[in-house]
Amino acid sequence: MGKSKKTQKQENALIKLFVEDCFDRYYLNNIQNLFKYDKNGHRSLPLFTKDGMSETILQRSAKMLGITTEEILNCDEGAAQRWYKKYSFFKLYGSFLASQNRAIEGDEIRKARLIKAILGKEIESSLEQYDSKSIYKRMIEVLKDADKNLSGIYRAETDIVDFSYETEQFFSFPKIGELLGALLDLINRAKELFFKAWDEDFTESEKAEYNFLVTFLDIVDNYVPHKVYYENLKSLISVYRKEGFKGEKEEFLNLVHLKFCSQFTPWACKEFAENFELAQLYAAIYPYAKRRMFDFGSSVKYFNCRFKWLNDKNESLDIDDEDFADVTMESINAEIEQDIAALDSLEQNGVGSLCGWNFIRVPKTKDELNGDEIFAEKLIRLGGVPAKGGIRIPIIKRDKNQDVNRMFIRMSVWGESL
Repeated sequence: MGKSKKTQKQENALIKLFVEDCFDRYYLNNIQNLFKYDKNGHRSLPLFTKDGMSETILQRSAKMLGITTEEILNCDEGAAQRWYKKYSFFKLYGSFLASQNRAIEGDEIRKARLIKAILGKEIESSLEQYDSKSIYKRMIEVLKDADKNLSGIYRAETDIVDFSYETEQFFSFPKIGELLGALLDLINRAKELFFKAWDEDFTESEKAEYNFLVTFLDIVDNYVPHKVYYENLKSLISVYRKEGFKGEKEEFLNLVHLKFCSQFTPWACKEFAENFELAQLYAAIYPYAKRRMFDFGSSVKYFNCRFKWLNDKNESLDIDDEDFADVTMESINAEIEQDIAALDSLEQNGVGSLCGWNFIRVPKTKDELNGDEIFAEKLIRLGGVPAKGGIRIPIIKRDKNQDVNRMFIRMSVWGESL
C-alpha cells in the first residue's frame, strides 16, 4: 500500500528541512539560483513543487553539499555532519561570527534582548549602539567647516533627508590564529584535490569532498566566474595545459580564486591587527587582503554618513530615447570626471557627492573609538608599504592581452553555469 498524501507531504517537508539545515550548517544560505525568496524575504528551497520532487534541485544540492541523493532522501544526519567533523574550521567559524555579531550589537542591545527574553518586554525601538543625533549634529559641523573652502557644500535653508551612517569596529577573537590555520587546512586540501584531478580520476568520496570544498570556498576560474566543480575542472585541464600550466601547486591562484575570502574579515579581530605573520599568511591566499586591511583600519576611525538634500533631482537609471539621444562620449567623460572629482574630494576633505547622494566622514570621539584607534593604526600599517611595516602580496601572473581569448575558450568547454 502506498503512502497517504498526508504522510508523503510530511516526509517531503522533513527532507526539505534537512537540506536547508545542511546549507545553514555550512553557512551556505545565500546560494544564488538555488533558493527562492518571497516578498517578505523568507528563503525556501524549491525541492518539492505541486508536480513532485525536483530532480535537478536534488542533484544540485547533493553536489554542493558533498553528500549523495540517497543520504538526502534518508535525512542522514551522519552525512550532514561529515565535513563538520572532519574540518575544525566550521565550529571555529561559528564562534567567530557569534563574536562579531555580539560586537556589532553592543552591550546595551544585548542587555535589552536579555530583558525581553526574561520579562517579555519589548526592546526600545530607539536603542542603538551609537548616538545618531550626535553624529548628525557633528556631520552638520563638518559640512559648515568644508563650506569655507568648498562653497555650496552646506545649504543652511535646505532640509536633509535619508540620513544614514555606517562604520566599522574591532572585536576580540583570541582563536583567530587557530581559525586561519583551520581555513588553510581547507584550502590545502582543495588545492591537493584540484591538482590530483590533473592526473587521476576521483573516487566518489573524493569527488564529493572536492565539490563541497568548491562550494564553501567558492572556488571560481579566474577568467570565467563559475565554480570549478569536478566535472568542470576535468574539462578545463587540457585548456590549462595548453596555456602553459604544469599542474603545480604554486599555480593555484593563477588559475582560480577563492570568493569566500571576499566576505571573510579576519582583520576585524584585534588579535589579527597585532600579528604581522598572521596577516602575511592570509594575504598569501587572498592578495586583496592588503588593501582591505588598510580600508578597514581607516573606516574604523570614522562614521561614513550619507544623505540627500530635499528637492534635489533623484538620479535614475531609466533612459528614454530622448535622454539617449543626448548621450555623447564627451558627456560620458564629463560624468566620469565628476565622479572621480567627488571621490577625490571625499578622500581629501571628508565630503563628496555622487549619484545624488552626499557622503561625509565624521571622526569618532575617543569614547566612540573605545580603544579601537590603536588597532586601526596597526592595521593601516599592515596595509601600507612593506618598507614601513606593510605585508607583501603574491604576484599573480596574468597576460591581460589574452584575457578575452581565454574567457571565450573557457566558456566553450564549460559544462554548466554553477
